[in-house]
Amino acid sequence: MFHPVARGFGLCSLLVKIMMVYAIKESGRDSPDEEYLAHIIDGNGAPLHSLLEAGFRPIGPVDVHRGDVDAVDCMIKPGESVVHMHGFVFDREVIENLVSSD
Repeated sequence: MFHPVARGFGLCSLLVKIMMVYAIKESGRDSPDEEYLAHIIDGNGAPLHSLLEAGFRPIGPVDVHRGDVDAVDCMIKPGESVVHMHGFVFDREVIENLVSSD
């Protein structure tokens, strides 16, 4: 989440790229079968560009249930047990491009 005056400078895209390079190349904790997933809540298209630019690809609609991901529980409406989102998976083939991109 960015303050409105900080939007439009590409900061989110840069931070997602840094996060993925660190996770895969620098952390020492990555394994070849590790999957990196991202979710965007229905109706929030702002992060879409950042994820696609960083190497994520869409996998379609997903329902995230209470307890699946800690940070999602606060987004579940009272009386419901699921948040409808669009899912994305990181394409490992692009990691070298991220390391050498400007």
